[in-house]
Amino acid sequence: MAFLAKELKAGEDVEVGIATVRLGHFLTLTGITFDDTTNKGEFTFVDPNGGVEGKAMITGLRNGVIRTDYLLGGVRADIVNAVAESPVPEPSSLVLFATGALGLLGYVWHGQRKNKTRLLSKAVQNRG
Repeated sequence: MAFLAKELKAGEDVEVGIATVRLGHFLTLTGITFDDTTNKGEFTFVDPNGGVEGKAMITGLRNGVIRTDYLLGGVRADIVNAVAESPVPEPSSLVLFATGALGLLGYVWHGQRKNKTRLLSKAVQNRG
């Protein structure tokens, strides 16, 4: 639970996998509260299917699974895994983007310079 709360507080996108015996689905976690003494709490989420916001209760923990009262296909589902993703690009992605942008600018600049030289050359020929 501490991991989920820490990632949310850090502004990370947290996806939780919920599952029944037969069905599975992911929810985007937007908030979580949990009491370590009672192993109960609440979580809020956005369901990617339709963008519906919701809230469900955490009813306990068992064998590394977070038990909930969330219903999936009419059956109670548990949180079985979680993934945190950073919405901020990694530095290597930014370097790759910047390199591509500089290459494109250089290509455009070189092409414009070539066109100016051709135009000047034609203007000189037309004069003479």
